[in-house]
Amino acid sequence: MNMKSYGNHNATYDSRILSIKPELVIDNPPHGLYGEMEEEQYPGEGYTASWLLQNVAGYQAAGIKVIGYVTSGYEGKGGDDGYAAKWYSLDMNKMLITNMATLDHVDGVFIDECSDFPNSASKSYLQQLSDLAHSYGLIVWMNVGVDNFDPWFFTSGVADFMQSSESWRGQSLSPVQQQWGSRIGVTGYKSSYTAQDAYNLTIDAWCKGIEYCYINTVEYTKIAPWFEEYAGMLRNWNGNCP
Repeated sequence: MNMKSYGNHNATYDSRILSIKPELVIDNPPHGLYGEMEEEQYPGEGYTASWLLQNVAGYQAAGIKVIGYVTSGYEGKGGDDGYAAKWYSLDMNKMLITNMATLDHVDGVFIDECSDFPNSASKSYLQQLSDLAHSYGLIVWMNVGVDNFDPWFFTSGVADFMQSSESWRGQSLSPVQQQWGSRIGVTGYKSSYTAQDAYNLTIDAWCKGIEYCYINTVEYTKIAPWFEEYAGMLRNWNGNCP
């Protein structure tokens, strides 16, 4: 399984993730986007902020691959959070990827807010980021956040994995999800979900050919109280589809 972990790190938070032991965790290391923002606001202190993932090596020692977060802001046009334009620039993202690779020693990069059907300029932007990340041996995981998107992301080699549906409910797969499911992840969340709900939705995704599925009570900032139970149920799955 994979986890998106954008919550504030502390000893309890980290111990839970180390116990859950996902294959990959998408997170905010010191030299990713939010560490850089923190350093700009608090010079000399931002990179060491305790709420960032400071324990990259500890996660890796536990067998968890760390995927560091950046956002393309729809290839420099501006992201949904409305940050200043510089945070979405090609140069900024190249710097963040380089620093996460060489200073944080992450295993991959997660590029948020990618256009689902990018034009030629957007493709060039994404290709440059992908080429840079691959030059450091990093996994490139992109996010379009929707069911249907351009197969170019895979046929071009620009994306190793894709975050597709962000509202997974067990729906039918789109053509690109059907063809490329082994390189796709989906997520879903609802405050009323239980470990059994999360398990059922994940097994449904796996049985439809989707490689990764992450279900929670909130989107990405907290870990559901039942997450350890959910992870244990998945590890005990016998491989039989309903």
